[in-house]
Amino acid sequence: MIKICIQIVIYSFLIFWSTCFSHAESTLKIAVDDDFPPFSYAQNNETIGIDVDILRELGKRLDIDFEIFLIPWKRLLFMTKYGTFDGSMSLFRTLEREEYAIFTHPMHYSTFVLFVKKGKEFQFQSIKDLYGRQIMKQSGFSIGGDFGIAEKSQKIIIQDAFEFEDFFISTLNGI
Repeated sequence: MIKICIQIVIYSFLIFWSTCFSHAESTLKIAVDDDFPPFSYAQNNETIGIDVDILRELGKRLDIDFEIFLIPWKRLLFMTKYGTFDGSMSLFRTLEREEYAIFTHPMHYSTFVLFVKKGKEFQFQSIKDLYGRQIMKQSGFSIGGDFGIAEKSQKIIIQDAFEFEDFFISTLNGI
């Protein structure tokens, strides 16, 4: 199943890039999230990750050079909105983003997991079970769907985590 999804993504991307950029300059500037392992991140001063690997393979097959820029998430969204780059990766489709971005088929699918402190367990069957509860999520990260609706209507209390360590600090503080 994953192999089929990856093939569909690659073929869709090939068609999209070859159609849109067949007469464009030979190097396309692509922005990726600077801290989104395993999809895009830096290690030993090298840009790596699954999405980065896919993009490089597409470049080889299409004979297009991609210059990949690691950008902090909020800046990536801003620069995508105002067209600073030729493209950007790892953006979830939202109604707001559809106003300024064109989306291809997904390069990967994400699963979200809810962690609960031991001793604070509760039944979780639907998003309504989170109403009135305090939830920590990565700052600037859009989950969308029913969660996004509950977040915007403030039925769920969101605490932003700006760094990975914030999750651990909040656990120590009882959140």
